[in-house]
Amino acid sequence: IYIVNANGTGGRNLTKDPGNDWGPDWSPDGSTIVFNSDRDGLPMGGFLVEPSGSHLRRIRTDADVEYPSWSPHGDRIAFMGGDGPGEYDIWTVAVDGTNLRQLTDSVGSDGWPDWSPDGTRIAFTSVRDDCSYSDAPDCHTTGDIGPHHDVWVVNADGTGLTRVTTEFGQFVTWSPDGRYLLVSGFDLYVIRPDGAGRASVQIPGLPYG
Repeated sequence: IYIVNANGTGGRNLTKDPGNDWGPDWSPDGSTIVFNSDRDGLPMGGFLVEPSGSHLRRIRTDADVEYPSWSPHGDRIAFMGGDGPGEYDIWTVAVDGTNLRQLTDSVGSDGWPDWSPDGTRIAFTSVRDDCSYSDAPDCHTTGDIGPHHDVWVVNADGTGLTRVTTEFGQFVTWSPDGRYLLVSGFDLYVIRPDGAGRASVQIPGLPYG
């Protein structure tokens, strides 16, 4: 895990471990970074470190932790993972490792969670609608080597699971005001959490489509 100034200068290696470290996310107050690692030959775990590189510690929980996302209130972390290799659902856990909660339970993997700015909902993407996992007549395929991902939202207590769109999208994040989701799929687009208002994001100087 590296930290770097917004202008690209001052890069520093925070973790310096021969294991693999990835998936970092800042705490809301900027005092701590959460990330996941397979270091020490242990199952995939979540770790906390200060921006100086000091006070590195593991989140003490029994679940595998990957791609953590810090809640806006700073008290909980959402992640993709579970209680065994390849068991990818959306979970939350308190920063101290207590109060582990499973929010989704899908035959296909759910992952890449992101908290809404008010902390009430979590957006994520899922392969549950891919034809490899679903026998529904309207299941999806990408036509490529990877599975079809689409966007879902769930309340922070695990209720209210809702599909946002069936359009392909693997990575998702909320707008600061919570009105939109920004989705990276075959296209970069924004969409409301209720599935309305879909619009492509065109960046000057970059090819579109």
